[in-house]
Amino acid sequence: TGGQRVIAIERGPELFAELQAKATGLPLQAVCADAHSFSLTGVRAGLCIVAMQTIQLLGNVTERAAFLRTAREHLRTGALMACAIVEDLEPFDGHSGDLLEAETANIDGVLYRSRATRLAVEHDEILIERQRTIESHERFSEEHDRVRLELLSTAELHREAKAAGFDIEPSRAINATSEYTGSTVVMLRAR
Repeated sequence: TGGQRVIAIERGPELFAELQAKATGLPLQAVCADAHSFSLTGVRAGLCIVAMQTIQLLGNVTERAAFLRTAREHLRTGALMACAIVEDLEPFDGHSGDLLEAETANIDGVLYRSRATRLAVEHDEILIERQRTIESHERFSEEHDRVRLELLSTAELHREAKAAGFDIEPSRAINATSEYTGSTVVMLRAR
């Protein structure tokens, strides 16, 4: 195939099963594990990508430190880690008419829709509320969920990463679009 081997870590059994199913025939190894304490025997990777603000989902400074140490153990010296974080957000409340465009996907005749309805900064967290629907000829379901992201600055992540065995590389910016919030990609090099 010529592609690089990829290891994807997912802790949720349902998403893990879906990841395994989609990985058939690809150079992808799906692992069901917790990011704070996974163990991959003999793995020393050259790149670790922590996309979509995942590091901000991992919890507080103690929990992020556990992830950073565990990830460092699985990276060879000189390997790169890229962590996307969101620092600057504009709060909004869709309940007052300020609605964003819904993200949609149509998979095998099933329409999945997710729309952020509220974004707020509360204490040390970013709160994102979403309305999600699944629609097909046979069914319709709707749920409302809340996601909490830990507020995290580039400077804080730099300090935490240095303590876990990383050197700092220049960060990269991903500009905001009409569909996505802008992000900072914090680049770390394993010592």
